Amino acid sequence: MLPDRELAAGPLLVWTDLHLQADAPEEIRSFAAQLDAIPSGQTLLILGDLFDAWTGPESVAGPEFAPLRAALAARQAAGQPSFLLRGNRDVLMQPCQAERLGLELADRLIWQSPGGKVLFSHGDEYCLNDLPYQRLRRTLRRPVVRGMLRCLPAALRIWMGRKMRGHSQQAVARKPLDSLALELPAAQAALDRASANYAVIGHLHAPAVHALDAGKQLIVLPAWQPSQPAWTSPEA
Repeated sequence: MLPDRELAAGPLLVWTDLHLQADAPEEIRSFAAQLDAIPSGQTLLILGDLFDAWTGPESVAGPEFAPLRAALAARQAAGQPSFLLRGNRDVLMQPCQAERLGLELADRLIWQSPGGKVLFSHGDEYCLNDLPYQRLRRTLRRPVVRGMLRCLPAALRIWMGRKMRGHSQQAVARKPLDSLALELPAAQAALDRASANYAVIGHLHAPAVHALDAGKQLIVLPAWQPSQPAWTSPEA
């Protein structure tokens, strides 16, 4: 688990669950164009699953990802912050790998918005009713497992990544997941510990707003689609 990151009040653009892959280069170009169009002074936040499967640096080494690499590098060169919160598809990414792409890596981020403190994460940690998934999630976050996987040859890592995502096609990569897996008390507890008013997540691929105790909310963002506007704040 990486340390929480904190941001003071300021412009923030949020997307989640892009599931970019080399087989859909037009989607990579579309998102890169959105990054190029972000005005100066705006912070970028991606709530996980930027890639359909991150197995290592080879995942973005191909020419199909050149527009994304260039757009992120331009933001980094201009001093524009770009954060990626690890999701289930990019759980194996290391901070040094993210930094080479122009991204700051974290698992959670806390932002002081105009409407109160907001806790961002991918959201799979609240899907406690999906027991098989939670077992896999715990396994992939064990340091010994992560270390072993990173030592494997790139070709084997790529093959395993394809097997683990069940050879999913781009057309179904962002299909809605079972919202019944979501356990709202877990989100409530996380908000209480962080003294935050809102939890904002992705992972489920379907927008929703859940009312919690004491006027707090859990906001589920939709999975990214080409040219989809970013989420900006609880008042937007």
